[in-house]
Amino acid sequence: MKTKTKSKGLSVIDLIIILIVAAAVIAVLLLGKGGFGNGGGKSAGISEQQTAPETTSAQDDLVTEEIQYVNITVSGSEYLYQNSKISLDDIIGELSQMPSDTQVKISDDNSSLKAYKNLKESLTQNNIKYIETNVD
Repeated sequence: MKTKTKSKGLSVIDLIIILIVAAAVIAVLLLGKGGFGNGGGKSAGISEQQTAPETTSAQDDLVTEEIQYVNITVSGSEYLYQNSKISLDDIIGELSQMPSDTQVKISDDNSSLKAYKNLKESLTQNNIKYIETNVD
């Protein structure tokens, strides 16, 4: 008569279950720390800011506020504002009449270096915030 003896080791099924649970725990920990990459979420070479909705919570209501920009395109040695050619002095005059939190988005459409630089310097001198983008 044979007697059944229990082995004191792990069976193949027990080992597979332990490996699956361990892999799941490791995946959850990695995803909780920002993913599997090593870049820390930052991309090299990006020099412009994107327009993104700002979200705030007020008494359990979700309020989304989108930042509005005044668009100025520098094309060649000309400045384009509201689909019209405009002088640099007129741009600064228009922007000076707007609220102080108004932000300008500068687009470079094959601009001359001098015109582009003059616009940036004038905005900085007049404490007008701006971001730069490129037109393809």
